[in-house]
Amino acid sequence: MSRVIRAPIEKVWQAHTDPEVMRQWLTGADGRSMTTCEWTAKAGESYRFKWEREDGSQPFEMSGEVREVKEPHRLVTTERMFGENGPEQVQVLTLAPHGDGTMLTEVHTFPHREARDQGLDSRLVEMESTYARLEELLS
Repeated sequence: MSRVIRAPIEKVWQAHTDPEVMRQWLTGADGRSMTTCEWTAKAGESYRFKWEREDGSQPFEMSGEVREVKEPHRLVTTERMFGENGPEQVQVLTLAPHGDGTMLTEVHTFPHREARDQGLDSRLVEMESTYARLEELLS
């Protein structure tokens, strides 16, 4: 996934590494809010996110490990949905200056086709609205 975000690279980086900012835009398209944001931008450490509806229903949780941090250009993490026995995926976020904004590229690497298809069928399609919220927040 690639998108130009109309904001300086430092602000886009902060939006991906500051838990208070993450809570403002990293929400679900289905009306959930982020209720847990245990995040670190330190390689080798773990993170955990949880979303749920306002009434506490339909919780959704994931966790992973931060593998690589090259501020403000590259962030590599693993990701696994809580309660699923499926394999983890690797997510690479790359930021680069682009005109008066930042080119954001996010690559998800799945261990096999079935895992990829499942990811595409579910939350990955929500990313367009999620990144639209990010851009609105940063503008």
